[in-house]
Amino acid sequence: VRAEDSGKVDGIKTSTLSYTVTITDVNDNTPAFNPAAYVFTIEEDSSTGTTVGTLTATDIDDGANQDLSYTITSGNTDNIFRVDKIIATQVAELIIDDSTNLDYEASQKYSMVLTATDRGSLSSTARIEVIIHGINEETPVFIPSSVYTSTIAESSAPGSVIMTVSATDGDIGKDGDVFYTLVSGASGKFSIDSISGDLKIISKLDYETQIAYTLLISCADNGINPTAYTSTGTVSVFITDSNDEAPVCTQNSYVVSLSENTSPGDVITTLMCSDTDGTSPNRDLLYEMTSGDATFFGINMNQLVVWTGASFDYELVKTFSVTIKVKDQGVPQHFAMVEVTVQISGVNEHPPVFSAAIYKISVIEDAAIGTSIGRIIATDADEGTDGDVRFTISN
Repeated sequence: VRAEDSGKVDGIKTSTLSYTVTITDVNDNTPAFNPAAYVFTIEEDSSTGTTVGTLTATDIDDGANQDLSYTITSGNTDNIFRVDKIIATQVAELIIDDSTNLDYEASQKYSMVLTATDRGSLSSTARIEVIIHGINEETPVFIPSSVYTSTIAESSAPGSVIMTVSATDGDIGKDGDVFYTLVSGASGKFSIDSISGDLKIISKLDYETQIAYTLLISCADNGINPTAYTSTGTVSVFITDSNDEAPVCTQNSYVVSLSENTSPGDVITTLMCSDTDGTSPNRDLLYEMTSGDATFFGINMNQLVVWTGASFDYELVKTFSVTIKVKDQGVPQHFAMVEVTVQISGVNEHPPVFSAAIYKISVIEDAAIGTSIGRIIATDADEGTDGDVRFTISN
């Protein structure tokens, strides 16, 4: 600053003085984030202390007015995250403060608001989105247990579903998808649907060949990070017998010769029949005479016998036909038919009978040798050679 007078005699006199004006900063600028929104990605198994990312806010005020503090003001569920400030650069670091509750299955994303505040009351906010990447950390488990039991009839048709196994995996998404495999024990009889867990019959069962199967099954998830996990179970399949076999006889027809004087109760023939079903009553056989003269014949177990009181007469009936039904006791019932031809053979049961008790014959005394002097007649009721009569002079 210069001052001068208005002197006219000696001239104008002046003097100067220097002033220093100091401008003090006023906190008149709001902090600003650049950018105003952040997206970070972390693995669900990230450990405590892991840096998620950095965020930057600036304040164009000077001095202490540009000093910022950072606070997560919303969205920090379970206090998983914290913000640390790098003093030298005023940059904020988003850090995992407690990884205990960091679980992809519980939450796949965290949306938070970060507030930057200067030394005054001015502040601004940024949006933070932290996306959690799941890892395959759970092993699939069969439910309600890893041991299954099923009982099925051997007559069950191929394609039939005998049971459905199920497994659960605590992971979600593709890591929790479960696929099923039949590992061993199927012997070409069973298959499993890899998606549904349906256990099916794929070829005909036979109780007489195998009555039980022990299947080893597995369930595996679809995880790749860090690997897929697998567990196993067993299925015990028990086969019950069905009446799927018919009786079989060693012969379906017999020709039997029987003397006409055969005694009642005598065995005519024995049928050799069997049923290859594995259990009773499917393999139990009954014998029934379905045609034939019940006056003469009957069934005793598997034997065709001469009925009590029967009396054959070769001279009246020489041949009988008998049909026997051999049936099992299963459901549905199966049977076989056997034909028996009984041929009656005669016996010499009748003596010859003369046509008269006394024959009177006259002959002249000079009859020549060889002259027929009369006819003696005798008959025999038997047939065949038994009925042929020969004559001799006894005295």
